Amino acid sequence: MSEPVILNGCTLEPLMGYLKALGVLRLVGEQADSEALGCWRNGVFVLESTLDHDSLLRFFLDEYRPTPIVAPWAGGSGFFGNDNRAAVDAIAASRSERLAAFAARIRDVRELLEQKGVATKPADETKTQLLRSYHNRFDDRFIDWMDAALSVQRDGQAFPPLLGTGGNDGRLDFTQNYMQRLVALGFPAGALNGSAGGWLRQSIFGEATPGLVGAAVGQFDPGRAGGPNATTGLEGDSLVNPWDFVLMLEGSLLLGGSLVRRLGVNGGGRGSFPFTVRAASVGYASGADAEEGDSRGEIWLPVWENPTTVPELKYVFTEGRAGDGKRRSRDGVDFARAVATLGTDRGFAAFTRYGFLKRSGKAFVAAPLGTFPVRERRAVDLLYETDGWLERFRRACNGDVRTRKGNVPFRKDDVPARFGAARRRLETAIFDLCRYATNGDSAAWVRAVLGALGAAERELSIGSFARKPAKGSTRPRIGPAGGLSDAWLAAADGGDASAEFRIARGVAFLSPGTNHALQVRRYLEPVERKGKFWAWGEGGGHVVWGGGDLARNLGALLIRRLMDAEKVGKATTSSAGRYRVPLADVTAFLHGDVDDATLEDLIWGLSLVRSERQQRPKPAPGGDDTATPRRAKKPRPKPDPDRPAGTDSLRAYALLKLTLLPTRLEWVRGRKGPPVLRLNRPDKGHSLSGVVVKPEAAALARLRAGDVQGACEIAARRLRASGFSPVGGFLADGSRRSTDWSAGGAGADRLLAALLFPVSDNDVDELADLVLRRPSPKTLA
Repeated sequence: MSEPVILNGCTLEPLMGYLKALGVLRLVGEQADSEALGCWRNGVFVLESTLDHDSLLRFFLDEYRPTPIVAPWAGGSGFFGNDNRAAVDAIAASRSERLAAFAARIRDVRELLEQKGVATKPADETKTQLLRSYHNRFDDRFIDWMDAALSVQRDGQAFPPLLGTGGNDGRLDFTQNYMQRLVALGFPAGALNGSAGGWLRQSIFGEATPGLVGAAVGQFDPGRAGGPNATTGLEGDSLVNPWDFVLMLEGSLLLGGSLVRRLGVNGGGRGSFPFTVRAASVGYASGADAEEGDSRGEIWLPVWENPTTVPELKYVFTEGRAGDGKRRSRDGVDFARAVATLGTDRGFAAFTRYGFLKRSGKAFVAAPLGTFPVRERRAVDLLYETDGWLERFRRACNGDVRTRKGNVPFRKDDVPARFGAARRRLETAIFDLCRYATNGDSAAWVRAVLGALGAAERELSIGSFARKPAKGSTRPRIGPAGGLSDAWLAAADGGDASAEFRIARGVAFLSPGTNHALQVRRYLEPVERKGKFWAWGEGGGHVVWGGGDLARNLGALLIRRLMDAEKVGKATTSSAGRYRVPLADVTAFLHGDVDDATLEDLIWGLSLVRSERQQRPKPAPGGDDTATPRRAKKPRPKPDPDRPAGTDSLRAYALLKLTLLPTRLEWVRGRKGPPVLRLNRPDKGHSLSGVVVKPEAAALARLRAGDVQGACEIAARRLRASGFSPVGGFLADGSRRSTDWSAGGAGADRLLAALLFPVSDNDVDELADLVLRRPSPKTLA
């Protein structure tokens, strides 16, 4: 075997370059060296065989025998009516040994058409019967081409997007052009013309050669398809190297389809073509929902780096399907998941994605949509938990619903546009997770999926489109999403969680209360708990989330939770939570330094995670979620009683938050410094000490009305009544020192909203340091 030959003219993009590589390998393997190998390196095809650079050229110029590729079932193929017959006649009349099989095939086709009495373009049942006759009469090579171009079914034919509609794209018949390119190269004359060698070097090795032929190239190379803005003028001609088209069509024979039976899908057979799926308008900049209906689909072509023989490659393309272990991939998003979970045939380094999109009127182009590397991404496994709900949601967005009686269509125009936007955003987030995440860096992509899930759930909860379809309507009833496992939390955190995620997690996992009466999800949307699951319920007073801004919705959520907790005598549990929010994140929220839209989506998304397991949470960055020890690890500086409390918005927050903590407050001795304030949690076998500071609903009402000063004065009075000494107390003459609590800069709405966030035990002492006088150590027992 000679040194590997690098085929610089056979590249991953455009599609013609990929197919040329397949054509070279197939032809060399079948006509010159049965042990020939090929692979991809750095986006270029490499051939390993007994042929070196020069002998490879000689093979194609002197020995290559073109494969008989004809489409005697389509108009324009050269076999019917007023078709252009020049190329077909030239090949049929050729005495060249290299075209002997081709000429015989043309004669066989003409004989069969004459026997069947078919003189014009066949259609419907006539076409089906003719295709079956071809299948029964002709050899395997013809069957390979038929399988690549179409699939015969009981109710017609299925066509792969790779070869248009059975080997043609509109009026452009690929086989007719293939034969015309063979004539242009000189094959019927028995000796190739003088330009054939230069064209071959350009086609295979990428060497510059002038004098391309003005001919249609079709969808396979959009850059040379001609049309508006194709050159320096207003209009450009389509130019093609004859060898490019010949080798490209030769390579397409490896992509033969097959008829597979998919049980449960209308109970019938369905054409399936290698690595071909429905279009998904995500993952590329120009994607739009309208393109999914116009597109012919997508093909994901494998890139392999280990040298492979032609038989091995045939097996890959014949049997190589993509799936995630539970189902076959159906569209581009599913295929991305399959690649990310190694659900494709092993041994591939990447996949190059092509979409067959309608451009420039009714013409289609094979647009390259990027190369997708194959590597395991464990976070993608989380998507299994969303499959059932996501499938129902996508069907509803597409105007289709599956019932026990089959698929029932309804008017897609009835689907609110916001549903389509939510679906597209969710599919984009899933695609990006599959494409960009790694096992060591996936948290940001998981958070994006969670946020998109939350946004989709929010759209479902609005109105009655999916919750309560009219009686007799075919519109689907989509249940609420949910049931996500705790694994989503760990994957979305990843050690690099954003402030928005930490705040959203703190809100979403506030104490659910007895029988989930205080679970946050009940306040977001009209749902009721049914055992372990959620179901739509009637909208009542417990749903407080509306179309207003985030801060007002969070404030309404706090007030309603406090009201509901008071009904059962557990008002202090209104701000208890499984995860704590660090003070740095609270400050960022107060100052408006967080993305409110992202935070809202994450609150909705995290509300879909099951909260039954009230396990001990992991410490959050910037805060300690464990109970504060009885002695502080480091001394705290004594507060200055004369320090103006209104210089920092966090001080107003601190004063109010100390009246909304979930358990008793107690001063304890510091290790070497002043006393520290801690939350006194019950220890087994010990009674609770400390003071319960009862929440002041009046203070929250003042905040809701925009009166920060009034709210803080009420909170200060409550703290004094509970035995604490807020700064700005009484002077020696008995008068009270005036304290301006409203000058911190945070608006009342954001201040009220921030009071909902659970804080860690250590941060309670930080809050006390801002607004309370510490007692003398001598006064502590």
